[in-house]
Amino acid sequence: MKSNSKKEMRDFNKKEIASCIFSEEVKNNVDNTLKSFYGVKNVKYKSLTCGIGIEISGSNNFGIIRRALVKLSGVPNETISIMSENEENLSAFYAYLPNKNKYLYDDFYRK
Repeated sequence: MKSNSKKEMRDFNKKEIASCIFSEEVKNNVDNTLKSFYGVKNVKYKSLTCGIGIEISGSNNFGIIRRALVKLSGVPNETISIMSENEENLSAFYAYLPNKNKYLYDDFYRK
């Protein structure tokens, strides 16, 4: 029997892909690491039509935090977009955008 896995993957929307990548286990790991090692006070996740939003508050180590997000989630650097970084408020908002993942996009959406 022939597999439809590529067709099935094409049926995933960006929000569903983001939810798979940022599973509860990954979210917990990100939360714990950012709070324990980088001085972050709060991490919130928001569902977006284009992926998932990650709101960070309590630290202005933006470059380090962004690199940690990439490393802890295992996604390519170009898929984490900076939406805002505010040093005065010690807050940042990043978005994971699965359509910026060249390999994921090529494998599942162009074939």
